[in-house]
Amino acid sequence: MNAVAKLEPRESLPTVAPDPLMAGIIKAAQDPKTDVEKLERLMALYERQSSQVAERAFNEALAEAQAEMPRVQRNSRNNQTNSNYATLDKVNQIIGPIVAKHGFSLSFGTADCPRDGYYRITCKVAKGGYSRDYQADLPIDAAGMAGKINKTATHAFGSTMSYGRRYLLMMIFNISTTDDDDGNAAGVAAIEYHNGQETISDAEREHLAHLIGEVGADLEKFCRYMKVDSLADLPAHQFDRAVAALAAKKKQVAHA
Repeated sequence: MNAVAKLEPRESLPTVAPDPLMAGIIKAAQDPKTDVEKLERLMALYERQSSQVAERAFNEALAEAQAEMPRVQRNSRNNQTNSNYATLDKVNQIIGPIVAKHGFSLSFGTADCPRDGYYRITCKVAKGGYSRDYQADLPIDAAGMAGKINKTATHAFGSTMSYGRRYLLMMIFNISTTDDDDGNAAGVAAIEYHNGQETISDAEREHLAHLIGEVGADLEKFCRYMKVDSLADLPAHQFDRAVAALAAKKKQVAHA
């Protein structure tokens, strides 16, 4: 006697309530009397509405992800600038699960940069039907403190891309770093203050350290010029002034 398999009733799929505006558009499209221009206006309205909903979901998820970000331990040393930093691998290791949890996808690339000697590194952050573009123009990392070329073109490209990706990640997700081995258990990083003033972020500090190395400036002399004991103590409102000073130093070196 042949066994007859018992068929279980198929579970019905959950019903999704149609979007009222889209339902109206479909109904209008099925009506031969509908004016084409009116239908196009309805479609444009629907697209704007959908974009606004997707952007709102993106912003809410980004805020939640930033709030969950722990401090990342600085696990490497830059002997040229006498400072510690968190590598790209370390940053990805710590923040990757949080980024994925909130549904973000990241796409890095490059774009034409109007500044000679710089690469423009880009990052497209997407979630659902919305994406946002970020970019940073960074000097090509091909020379050491004294300005002497110490990398091949390929090595310089890779080094600059690695730094740019790390810098953008820290900027987008508001990442702070720490020398504390237990930094990852510290929770969300608070804004740092020195002498009652808000100080520059870790990403800004690393950017200044990178520029100092690029122009061959003396870190201690630069800190004395900015009237701080270390880059970490630099007030946030002095960041642009510090960048401008290093840019002026670079021009002096170039014309020397």
